[in-house]
Amino acid sequence: MKLSPDKFRSRWSKEERVIVLYLYKAGVVPSIKNSKLQETARTIGRSINSVIMRMNNFREIEFPGRGLANYAPIDREVWKEYQGDAARLRQDAERYLKQFGNFISGLEVESSHEQQGHNRFHSQKRC
Repeated sequence: MKLSPDKFRSRWSKEERVIVLYLYKAGVVPSIKNSKLQETARTIGRSINSVIMRMNNFREIEFPGRGLANYAPIDREVWKEYQGDAARLRQDAERYLKQFGNFISGLEVESSHEQQGHNRFHSQKRC
């Protein structure tokens, strides 16, 4: 399956959501000046603002009241599917990025806070 980045104003696919969840869990800073987010947005055919908003939807799921609350039910489903499985999240996100024709290097996703009940992954390298 070849994914196409020509989705202006279309519904987000599960694959796109997994990619953004990976970025969120890797600790990528949600900023319009972040080159990794710019690259990802171009790759998946989304505006950087829409990628940042999706990241804030995941933040709301993780920390109620601290993100954007108007998220789609599938965002919570994707969150639950990958909760506690950093390796599969990374593997799937990287596979989907390759299908879009790109790969974001330098991100390390770890489940270091799972013992504390946060279910948050942190990066070795902040972007």
